[in-house]
Amino acid sequence: MQFVKNHKEKIFLCIFAILIMCIYVQNIDQLYLPDILDDELGYWGNAAYMVGYDWSEVMAGMSYYSYGYSFVLALLLKLFTSPFTLYRAAALFNVMFMVATFFLNYLIFRRLFEKISPILLQLCAFCFTLYSSYLVQSKIAWPETILLFMFSLVLFLLIHLNSESKIWKIIVLGISSIYIYVIHQRTLGILLSILIIIFVMFFLKRINRKQLFAFMLTCIVCFIASSWLKNELVDNLYKVPGEVLGNDYSSQIGKIKTLFTLSGLKVFIKALSGQVFYLGTSTFLLFYLGAFKSLERSFSCIKSVIKKIRKQPFEIGKYDEIYLFLLLCIGSTIVISSIFMTSPRRMDHLVYGRYNETLVAIVSGVGICSLIENQKKYLKVLFGSILIYSFSFLITKHVLMTGSLEVFHSTNAVALHNYQSNIVGALFVTILVSAVIFVTIYFQKKKMFFLVLPFIVCICIFLQNGNQVQANVIEAQKAISSIGKVLDYIPDDQIQTFFVKTNESYKRHRGHIQFLLLETPLLYRSREELLDNPNNKYIVSSNLEPVLFRSGQIIDLKVNEASCLLFYAHEDKINKSNQQLNIDPDAFFSMRTGEDNWSEGYLAYGPYLTFGEGEYSLDYEISLVDSTQEDLGHIDVSVGSSTFAYQKLMAKNFDKNDTIVISLPFSLSEETTHIEFRLFATANTQIEIHKVTVVKEE
Repeated sequence: MQFVKNHKEKIFLCIFAILIMCIYVQNIDQLYLPDILDDELGYWGNAAYMVGYDWSEVMAGMSYYSYGYSFVLALLLKLFTSPFTLYRAAALFNVMFMVATFFLNYLIFRRLFEKISPILLQLCAFCFTLYSSYLVQSKIAWPETILLFMFSLVLFLLIHLNSESKIWKIIVLGISSIYIYVIHQRTLGILLSILIIIFVMFFLKRINRKQLFAFMLTCIVCFIASSWLKNELVDNLYKVPGEVLGNDYSSQIGKIKTLFTLSGLKVFIKALSGQVFYLGTSTFLLFYLGAFKSLERSFSCIKSVIKKIRKQPFEIGKYDEIYLFLLLCIGSTIVISSIFMTSPRRMDHLVYGRYNETLVAIVSGVGICSLIENQKKYLKVLFGSILIYSFSFLITKHVLMTGSLEVFHSTNAVALHNYQSNIVGALFVTILVSAVIFVTIYFQKKKMFFLVLPFIVCICIFLQNGNQVQANVIEAQKAISSIGKVLDYIPDDQIQTFFVKTNESYKRHRGHIQFLLLETPLLYRSREELLDNPNNKYIVSSNLEPVLFRSGQIIDLKVNEASCLLFYAHEDKINKSNQQLNIDPDAFFSMRTGEDNWSEGYLAYGPYLTFGEGEYSLDYEISLVDSTQEDLGHIDVSVGSSTFAYQKLMAKNFDKNDTIVISLPFSLSEETTHIEFRLFATANTQIEIHKVTVVKEE
């Protein structure tokens, strides 16, 4: 017991860290492939280039994605060869970043709020490590968790920086400052804030000339190196002659120019209001309290700078420059995010949270800790926060009601997942929860239970919101997991694999397939280029792309999963006036699954192909295994409720254990999508499908 008493703080710290790991590792085994494309493809593509893989054809013309996070993914590409294991390893690294962030945030809060119990500060860091969006982002291989970790690391280094700090610590800060920018260019505001604070600290004699020189030299060297590597990636992966590179400064110049017009300014204010509204909703106004604390202490720092300029006596408060740094980060990050979202294409762009959530854990933690330290002062701040929040709500509600956007990606605005069609509910819940938090802290009378209760309330809501959206991520992963069957059909040989260029949404499958192939380049070509290529090849396309027929060619359909088709095209001895498509029986869907092998239903349906105009013949090679009746079912060619050809199957047509071929001619007067070749079986009828062939005559 004495040991527990003496080490209580460390024991609680370990317990919280273990709980974070246990919560974050859930469902990792249900992750399979990158699914938020092109974003994840960009980061994996950068990593592939770093280790020598050629993914250039599927990435050419994509928007640019920063490569800082790709260093981590490159390490994983060197360690693992299984695509599924590789993706899960990336998720495990996200867990590690979250645990490390928890430790850093606790140490930061310990410095900023020395009067508050260490265990309560641990609970604060634990609470905001479980912030709903972080739970979701940890299941996606993109840089949100490492950004969170790097921001906490930079803040930790700044807090411990003084004139006695060793040069190596200054160098680490310089590297970290550029690296956070290299992870994602939206952190430009954070980088500029770091530079400003370093000069402020030098001006106030917090650091010396030698330290300033070491920091600036490190930043310059790292920035030059990062710019060189960016140009390498752009030239070898992304660049298409004559096209503007997306996700880069060149693509944002037009948006910035519009800010100097009245209409552009209105659009910016609408975007800004949406961001402010979301940050209030997702943190129950605690982010606002943290922003106020930063503003208040920043004034003190600015006054000290002014007095120093005027050569007047001044006394700067402890960590005033840190709060100035937080304020600069808050303002610049929200402004940059708002500029990015001035041309919204989806509903979530109007209330975009993801770009600002790097700051949420620290700023919201500062907010609730400041409330615990001084309840009376923050009563007025709370009322002011409610007014700001209500005003941003009115603007956001007006924008949503008058707009025509419909699609909402919850991963970018997790806190509003349940309020997509009714943000009034978000307003009431946010104000109610913030009132509960304030009341319990205001009347706590130094009783630990009342101080712990607000954190428990926040944690419960964070977990509920996060798990709901996380469930959607897992469902999406399950839907695409079957695409992994492609690897079963593409052997490790010299036959090239192509993906059909398309304007349809299914072009995202190129990212899935390239990730599965890893070292093998996926070639991205148009239909015309593929038709002119006579070599044996694998072809991947969506089911909205017409089957690639050419005279004298045989094509095998191997896989049909999640609207992703895998064909093998080869030259063979066939009548030069005909073309033939062989459909693997496994490429069909079936209503008979598991133990349900005898009920009435479609033994085979799909595969929802697209065929051009022409005369065709469908051949079903089948055998009768067992039946108790004469009527066995039928075969048809259909699209939705329309049937192009139909033939009944009768027991008298079969000799037991003999294989027969049922031929069914059909014609198409125009290109037709979603064509099915169905086999319907009556109850208690077992039919085995050996081969399905579609022949087109020229």
